[in-house]
Amino acid sequence: MYEPLDDSRRQIRLLHLHRGDDDVKLACTFSLVSLDDDPHYEAVSYVWGDFNKCCSIDVGAVNEPVPIMRNLHSVLRNLRLHDRQRILWVDALCINQNDLVERGKQVAMMATVFSRASRVLAYLGDHWDRCELAVEAIRQLREDESMHLFSYMQPGLSINGVGLESLELFNTVIAFLNSDWMTRIWTVQEFVVAKEVVFLYG
Repeated sequence: MYEPLDDSRRQIRLLHLHRGDDDVKLACTFSLVSLDDDPHYEAVSYVWGDFNKCCSIDVGAVNEPVPIMRNLHSVLRNLRLHDRQRILWVDALCINQNDLVERGKQVAMMATVFSRASRVLAYLGDHWDRCELAVEAIRQLREDESMHLFSYMQPGLSINGVGLESLELFNTVIAFLNSDWMTRIWTVQEFVVAKEVVFLYG
């Protein structure tokens, strides 16, 4: 299933997620590209979740079923388009997880992979029902030029001092910062180097 990568060309695999309606099984193919050729793709940032592989995706021309984690299955179903394929970089599938040498080299390139992506798709999960409120809160913070995120927050600081209009928005930002996605070890790297980040949920 996995063709070897040419390290001298800084090759990565891209996942071509086939188009399909919601009731169609997930399917994809892979292509090899060099980062030096400035390929077009979106990089996916998500929480791996439970390591039990209870779902699958059909890979290649023969539709070989490959086991994947439930979280990744949910991510790909939400990212799949109905009218055309989508070209993605997804660590769990684009890296041969059974090849320790390849995995080490590809992990070392992840900052470059995310920085070269046209945008990073940050999937917050199925059940984070306050996502829209969190986005609104973050928008308010960005519009407040005097607000340098939480760099000067202290216990007892009034919400009026951090550019938020309500306690609900304040608490939503705190919940967002404590979400599974925000507490991943790779989140800061993927977020900081990205050209553009799109938050997705549901």
